Amino acid sequence: GGGGGDMGGTDAWEGTVLSVEVSGTDAAAANLTSVSINRPCYLADLRTATVSKTATVTLGPVPTINGNQFASPTGYDAATQMAVGTVNQLDLAGVNAHPFHLHINPYQLQNVEDATGFYAQGDWHDVLLMPSNNIDAKFQADKFTGPAVIHCHILEHECFRNQAQEPL
Repeated sequence: GGGGGDMGGTDAWEGTVLSVEVSGTDAAAANLTSVSINRPCYLADLRTATVSKTATVTLGPVPTINGNQFASPTGYDAATQMAVGTVNQLDLAGVNAHPFHLHINPYQLQNVEDATGFYAQGDWHDVLLMPSNNIDAKFQADKFTGPAVIHCHILEHECFRNQAQEPL
């Protein structure tokens, strides 16, 4: 195998990881206490949350943030500046040909139209490449509110905006 998560060749492993044995009656299962999981803020359902800031990110031959072209493939930029606890939205275009990646904060898909059924509204991602071209994604800042890099996840396409441009 090699880098990049390649599991082929001699690096592959086969075996049993876990076995589960279930016993008892259906009546015993009906008496189980339901639980509610306390999720971290970055996994809270944001589909109806009020958005503090919105930015439009277009990936493609001329990648832009809010209409401003990325300056160079070697530039590093604060793609987002947000306060702790705020909900932010990225209107993404070009994700049908360019896998979108946001560093620091995972994001929740908002307006999913995917005929394959793989992506669904409310799914959480940190890299996204899907059949439809336009989609909105919401995320909530947890503790880190400084610069966050956003880019196409194809190595040859990774470009960043010029730091002098206005952050989200």
